[in-house]
Parts: sequence; structure tokens; C-alpha cells
Amino acid sequence: MHSSSKQLKWYPTVFITYGFVPGLAEVTLTKWRLLMEEEPVNDICISKCETNSYVQQIRENLPPDQQLLELASFFKMFGEHTRVRILSALYQRELCVCDLVEILGMNQSAVSHQLRALRISKIVKYRKNGKNVYYSLDDEHVYRLLDYGLDHIKENFINQG
Repeated sequence: MHSSSKQLKWYPTVFITYGFVPGLAEVTLTKWRLLMEEEPVNDICISKCETNSYVQQIRENLPPDQQLLELASFFKMFGEHTRVRILSALYQRELCVCDLVEILGMNQSAVSHQLRALRISKIVKYRKNGKNVYYSLDDEHVYRLLDYGLDHIKENFINQG
């Protein structure tokens, strides 16, 4: 474990302002999010780096842009709260859509919309049994990604203490 100078602080992330309503003042809602604050880092080189032999080698070893675009799209699927909730439920066991609706407290069309996005990205798979559709995580890679991600988050909170 490494020591860190990070501190947890609450920051506003969304401001929604509603127009004036006769007889009422303007209403502003703020969504707050817990973010880690670090000491400022100057991430600009002060002087030009020497051209190192490894720079060209690294450039040549980068995956093709198309693969990197697909990877970015894949990780984007993990960037939406509802989808992560679905994945967390499916991590525990295969579930039918009606079970997910009940677990998440959402309507079926919203759950189905998110499942479709996850299915297209090959993060979840499905099987039909009569009139029911059952979903599960696509493969062991998805389980490991969720494990690694959650371990990373838990480690950051432990290091804050």
C-alpha cells in the first residue's frame, strides 16, 4: 500500500436551475459528489525530454486505433450508474429481466434499454426460457474487471483513513 496525500471532499457536479415561478423564488438543485482531492501536480514538462529509444518502441507497440476505440467504448459501458448496478446484481447470479426490475426498483423498459447496451457490448449474455429472458455476465473477464474495479475503489478508501 502506498501513502497518499488525497483527501475526500464533497463537490457540486450538477446544477439544475428552474425558472421563476410566480410567487416563488428561483429554485436551484445541486447534486453533490464525493471526489478525491489531491495536491496540485504540474503535469507539464519543464524542459524538453531527451528522445529516448523506448518512445519509438512504445509508439510501435500501441494497439491499433480501432482496437483502442473499441476498448474506450467497452469501458464507457461501466461509466453509467444503472449499468453498474445491473452488473453488480448479475455478478451474484443469472437473473431474469423481471428479477432485475424488482431488485433495481426501475421500470422494465429502462432496465431492458440498459441490458441491450450491455449485450451489444458483449458484457452480458442472455438465454430464453419460455417467455422469460435470463441475463448473466458474458464471461470471466467481466467478473475480473468488476473485481479489480471494486478492489481499486476499496483500496482508495482504505488508504484515506
